[in-house]
Amino acid sequence: MTDARYVLVLLDEPNARFQLIGSATVGRHLDNDFVIAGEDVRDFHVRIETTDRGPRVITIDGATAHLDALPIESSAGMRPGAELILGQHHLRLEIAASPDPCGWRLHRVGDAVGVAIAPSLSVGRATSCDLQLVEGHVSRRHARLDVVDGTVWVEDLQSANGTFVNGDRVIGAWRLYHGDEVAFDTMRYQLIGDSPDLTPIRPPGQPPDQLELEQLVASPGTLDAVAREQRDLATAAFEPAAAASLTTPLATSATGPMLIGRSAPVAGRAFPLAFGRHLIGRGPDADIHLAEASVSLRHAEVELRPDGAQIVNLISTNGTWVNDVEIHTRKLVDGDVVRIGRVSLQYRAPVPTPAPRHARRVAWLVAFAVLIAVGALVAWHLLA
Repeated sequence: MTDARYVLVLLDEPNARFQLIGSATVGRHLDNDFVIAGEDVRDFHVRIETTDRGPRVITIDGATAHLDALPIESSAGMRPGAELILGQHHLRLEIAASPDPCGWRLHRVGDAVGVAIAPSLSVGRATSCDLQLVEGHVSRRHARLDVVDGTVWVEDLQSANGTFVNGDRVIGAWRLYHGDEVAFDTMRYQLIGDSPDLTPIRPPGQPPDQLELEQLVASPGTLDAVAREQRDLATAAFEPAAAASLTTPLATSATGPMLIGRSAPVAGRAFPLAFGRHLIGRGPDADIHLAEASVSLRHAEVELRPDGAQIVNLISTNGTWVNDVEIHTRKLVDGDVVRIGRVSLQYRAPVPTPAPRHARRVAWLVAFAVLIAVGALVAWHLLA
């Protein structure tokens, strides 16, 4: 798909157009990239940075600016069609070149059909919203999604608990991409497009590789060695019978928190978890590297905190599962089985180290000696 290019149009003078590339400043001084003459415009009023999430407006030295009717506190994302207001001057963002047409849907876990965004979708608790969410702490008018010239944008409508894209809070409006996770407070969805040149993504909740697994198991007599190996891996990953292999004793004496490999290609390997975040995936930057085709480059993330471990799915193709339940985020407890694609790992929580028996005996003896000494001292005072 071709990427979008953006143009800023000064509505006072429709022929005054400026193509946004990289970073540009707007103001009345001649050194600006886009010059606007007017006493109500500062010499250097705003800076506009073109990012992969769309243009972002940043006020300079506390200048006053608005996006549509909302003031910009320090920075905000800007979507096509929105107006940037500097004093009495209005500038509209337009798309000069847009991607190919594509249908877009939001999918929640267990919802293979999804909700269409055509051409917009309002989200909130109100009955008038296209997508009504009554769970969690979603605002009445929480957010809006728009399809503009083939691009998808999400705008937070000043909700109390925020709109998030891949875990980052949206300020203003951000551009969305195929596979992005969009969360309204804690309600998480995935954006999936239907263009043939997009990488296929299995909607959350849809059984992974079901057709491939059925084909492999259907005709075992005709499988060659490679197919038999694939069938065995798939069966071990997805059938309940594989649970017996999860009871294999650990070949390590470590006592800290860790993930233990329970299937190929990491069977028997231990991945100790320090405090902080640990990326799980097939990519070279993964902290826990799983060289298996069903694992996404950046598949999931485990965060170890003082109150325990939590795993978060990072919009992987085949999903992240804990104890055979697909999750977006989940707190782990000792013994939980985590499935990353076809790879199974087991979480082991820290094991408290008991005090040695001889140490406990010494402690009791010291306490007994202290009691005797205190008693003798009290008796001496009474007899004196």
